[in-house]
Amino acid sequence: MTGPGRAVNPFAVPGLGARSARPLCPWQNAEHAHYYVGVDHTQEAFDRFVTEIGEPKELLNYGRIVVTSGPKGCGKSSVINRCASWLQEELKSARIGTHIVDLGGECSVAVNVGRRIGLVHEALVRELVNLKALAPSERLPSDAEGVYAQISDALDPRVVVAVILPPIDVMKELVSYSGLIRRKLVFFAESNSSEAVASHRAQLRQTRQDEPIELSVGPLRAADFWTFVQARLAPRADREPPPYAVTAATMGQLSRNAGNLWSVRRLHAMLVGAYEAKLGEPQSDSELSAQEIEHFGVQMFLREEGHG
Repeated sequence: MTGPGRAVNPFAVPGLGARSARPLCPWQNAEHAHYYVGVDHTQEAFDRFVTEIGEPKELLNYGRIVVTSGPKGCGKSSVINRCASWLQEELKSARIGTHIVDLGGECSVAVNVGRRIGLVHEALVRELVNLKALAPSERLPSDAEGVYAQISDALDPRVVVAVILPPIDVMKELVSYSGLIRRKLVFFAESNSSEAVASHRAQLRQTRQDEPIELSVGPLRAADFWTFVQARLAPRADREPPPYAVTAATMGQLSRNAGNLWSVRRLHAMLVGAYEAKLGEPQSDSELSAQEIEHFGVQMFLREEGHG
């Protein structure tokens, strides 16, 4: 917690607490919409979604599946949350209700595909009942197709449900979900392998009348390091100027040291951790160095990843 008179860490995101590298989620916290930075192809992915989703109100007549792929930590979940939030706002302007149901942490990847799909649709029905979007039902159909058909038919005629699925590693599962989509349902899925998604593109198309929306993010490019810092340190009326500078030269050095191994999640966590350590020093230079980011920031990153 920030004490009286203590400077604020400009890299920390409101509402995330100690878990600084959790995904941005503007549909839960509207402030997060201001924290997106167009690095590692995330802006391109969002723009592609907006273009390919078409007229959002038409989702009342058909369903879509959106697949975001890329290496771990590259912002897939943040992109999905941004897309879901944009969709919610667009539908609201058309006087159409939206329920966003986040099942991202619902079941372990160790469970077999059939069981995972079953757990997901059970959780979806449970959440929709809690949201009063569905009336409590004594029994579900025995097959997955019947479950999603029942959900689609039972939803209010002016409501769309956006379902954020658990991360998918087995492409058979992704193909199965693609075939389960019904009107008024939008599935958001993510996978760590762009190559695996691309290799199953034909199967995905066979299960859908319309194309799946494929979004791709990647590791940080060299220029992304400085772009990210500039965006987070940009002057804002609601906060004081940052007490410690971070320069383009510093970020250039960091990007050269990092090679192509850094994700935006890692960069963010390390900047938060290094800046926090700097704020805790009684006397220090007015600039945050690459060495300090690598030294102090790694502790935060390891904590974020569950290694400390």
